[in-house]
This record gives sequence, structure tokens and C-alpha cells, in this order.
Amino acid sequence: MCDSLMKHNQHAQVISADEYSAFLYCDTIEKALLHFCRVACAGSAAWCIVASVTDDIVHILAQEGIHVSAITVDSKGEYKLDGNACAVTTYRLSYSDNASLVALVPSGAIVPAPLIVVTMAVIEAIEQQRLRQRVEQLSVQRGQMLETMFELVRDAAITTSCERLLHIAGLRLMAHARTSRLFIVAFMADQSCVVWSRGVTLEKKMLCQMIGAIDTPTFAEQLSEETRDIFLQEKIVLLVPLSVRGTTLGLIGVGEPLGKKAPRIEQDFIHAYANALAVALDQLGMIERLVEQQQLQREIALARTIQERLLPNLRTLKSLRTVEVAAYLSPARHVSGDYYDIVVKEQEGHVVVAVADVCGKGIAAALLMAHLHAAFHLLVRRGASPAQIMTEWNRLLVEHTDSGSFVTAVVAEYDPMRRELCYCNAGHPRPIVRAVEHNVQVLESSSLVLGVLPDVTYAEDSVELLPGSALCLYTDGVIEATNQAGAEFGNRRLCTAIEGCASMTADSILDAILQSLETHIGSHEPNDDRTIVVLRDRSV
Repeated sequence: MCDSLMKHNQHAQVISADEYSAFLYCDTIEKALLHFCRVACAGSAAWCIVASVTDDIVHILAQEGIHVSAITVDSKGEYKLDGNACAVTTYRLSYSDNASLVALVPSGAIVPAPLIVVTMAVIEAIEQQRLRQRVEQLSVQRGQMLETMFELVRDAAITTSCERLLHIAGLRLMAHARTSRLFIVAFMADQSCVVWSRGVTLEKKMLCQMIGAIDTPTFAEQLSEETRDIFLQEKIVLLVPLSVRGTTLGLIGVGEPLGKKAPRIEQDFIHAYANALAVALDQLGMIERLVEQQQLQREIALARTIQERLLPNLRTLKSLRTVEVAAYLSPARHVSGDYYDIVVKEQEGHVVVAVADVCGKGIAAALLMAHLHAAFHLLVRRGASPAQIMTEWNRLLVEHTDSGSFVTAVVAEYDPMRRELCYCNAGHPRPIVRAVEHNVQVLESSSLVLGVLPDVTYAEDSVELLPGSALCLYTDGVIEATNQAGAEFGNRRLCTAIEGCASMTADSILDAILQSLETHIGSHEPNDDRTIVVLRDRSV
């Protein structure tokens, strides 16, 4: 075979000027190599092959005067054409780090040096042109990327909706990735799932279930085979996490491009865009949380204002001729679960006092307190006794609140004319009576807390108050207040503070209790609401 190929080419003609001109103006390396082969065969070579050689792997790029399917190089560096050994002369046309272009002609054939030089110059010029085009392309792409990233930042700054942000980002990504299939799944702080998709038949619920258990940036390794198969069926070729500070906020799925496969720079951009989108979603979440917090603070402030208006007007009560009244309520939070109220029965002149402590703190306890307040005023107007008030409160709590919502309370009704104090205690801290003669009496009678059992019979007890005696009602936030060492204020300190208040006004007794309490706890922050009500007989 090689003998016939290497016969002299006696009919070969010198290439024309037009062919040289066409050779010099080739716009691709493939065309230049083909022209090189033709020019070489127009000279002394019967045939010519140009191949790329990389680690003894030969890839044919152009050939003239011969048709060869495969070329190999043995350990001795000898070339075999379609498995047949053949003596050849080789000429290197270019060098690179990975491969070199080699021209093969029959042994003895000579390729003119000017042709080699011109070919190398043409190849280098084409490669330089390719490089310039690639740089220009990258410059345009990067400009588009920067513009798209700027638009994302702008969109994130003016968009207050996650759904709207995903919609805008999804459309931009579809345009940039040149695809008609794309989805974005984002998980919000409240554990809700927001999905935006185009061209994907997967339902929102299914997408959220597939991705919901993934919480690390290495999510791709955690996808099940079933999930991968589903994505392949949907022609999703790229999955990119939305990650911030090691936490995955969601996932972007990009479908196959419409046309040739997107270059690497496109994928790099999508990863960068995903990072920027994740930051935007994180910031949007923080803004939403801030707005919600501000709204909650406004609502809490409004709730506290309403709660304060539900408390009795102490200035009005100061005008009572038969009794003195002083009260103090300090919530551990913005609103209180403690409740106190004072109502005067106009016809009898009796004073009805209630102090209650709702299990729990905050808004829920305050709402329950408001419920008790409404019922208390209605029952007092109907002439209900302390025991009857307790029974009705218990019924309301059992019927209208969940199990576990219970209340401790004490209701006392004072008759100034008879100086009789009738009271009912439902698991509340015991009331304390201070007589002028320096003795302190703890009213021990008590029943079951409210809201536990439906059919509870609440009994009431009564005591006679001496002229000038004072009644102190309080919640457990007072006696359970602790100092830095963890020691509670306790009943003993409370009784001692009251005992030293002989002949004092109700306001002075309250101030003495608060002073003793503050001395004990120091700067320790309260962990429970604190309520104190002092009722003092004026008959002295």
C-alpha cells in the first residue's frame, strides 16, 4: 500500500496564486490545514496528512491524496496507517501544552520551508483571532452578568415580596441560560415553601417535599436516585443551591439550553447569581422579620394600652369616704397576665376587690385576663357574691379555654358599715390583714384553682376588720421574686414589711412593701408579673 502511495507524483502542478491567496485568508484552522495538504500534494508529496498528536494518540484533522481511517504510533515512534507500517517524513506545524500538529508526507517527499512558515503563521493568526473573539465574547458575557447582577440587587432593594423576587430572578435566569425550563424553590423563616417555575410539570408540593429535607450546600450528594430520575425526566441539567452561611435556603433547577450546550462561564454565572439571590432572599427575610417585629411591637403597645384602660381608675377611688385604695401592677413583659380590679356597689356601698394570676405570660394571658375582667364587671352589677363570681369564672374557663389554662384568684367584698370582709380564694396566695395593733393575720381559707374541673363548689369565708385595718392582696410574682443569689422574697418578708406599717395610709403601706421588695431583689430582672392591692378601712 505504502509503495503505491509513495510513487512520484509526476503530474503534480505548482499551486496557483489564487490558491495561495485562498490559503492565506483561511478563517479556520481546519480550512488552513486542508489547504496545506493540497499545496503539499501540488509539490513533491503524493499525499499529505495533518494530525494532532497527544500522548501517542493521533487524531486526523485533514488529508489529501489518500484516505486513512486511523493512524497509530508504536513504541519506536513509527507511524502505522490503518495498521500498516509506512515510512513517513514528519513536519511540526505548531506546539501547545497538550498537543502538537504534525504533517505526514511519504518518506522522501519534501515540504518547502516557506510553506511550513506560512502555515504556522496562519495557524497562529487564526488562534489569536479565536482568542480575541473569545475575550470579546467573555467581555460581553461578563457585562451581561454584571448588568443582571445589578438588576438583581436593584430588584431585591425595591421588592418586598419573596414571590415577586423569585419571579423576576427566574425570568432573568431563563433568558441568560437560554432555557425554557427552570424552577426556584425557596424556604422561608416560617418554614413555608415558595416555588416559581416555568416549563416544569412538577407540582409545588412535590418540589418542596423533595428538597425540604436538604439543609447543606452539598445537597446534590443527598438527592435520592428517584429524585434525580425525576429531574432528568424534566430535562433539568443543572442544580444550584441557594446557600447563605452554610445554610441552604432553597434550590435552582436549570433545564437544558435551547441550542448548543451552555459554556462553562454560563454555569459559573448561574452559581454566582444563585449566591446573590440567596443573599437577597436572606435580607428580604430579615426585612420581613423586622417589619413583623415592628408590627408586633405596635400591637403589643396597643394591647398594653387597652389593658391599662381595663384597670380601675385609682384617682376616682381616692374619693371614697369609707376605704383607701392603693394598687401596683408591673408586667414582666409588655403585657401582663396579672389582673386586679376594684368595683364599688353603689347601693350597698360595698367595695369588691379581685386579684387574679393567669397561668402564663404575654398576649395569651392578657387576652384571658380581659375575658375575666368583662365577666367580673357583669357579675358585680348583678350582685354576685365572691363565691358566685368564682363559680362563674371557673365555668367560663373550663368551657372556653384549652386544658392547661388555669387561673388563681381571690375575690373579696368589704362592707364598711359592718366592717365585714367576705372573701373567696381559688388557689391564690393568701391575703394578709394588718390591724392597727401591729398584729398580722393571714387568711388561710382556699379552694381549687380556676379552670381545672367543671363542677367545683367554691365557698367563701368572712372576717371582721378592726377600724383602720388594711387588707393586702398580691400575686405570686411578689413573694417568688428572687435576688441575685436566687433567694425568694417570701411571705415572711412581706408580712414583716406590712407589720411595720401601723396607722399608715394605703399608699404608704404599698410604698413600704415595694421598698422592701426592691431592697431584696436589687438589680435582678423580674421573671413574673407583680401585682399588689392594698385596701384600708377609713373609720379610724
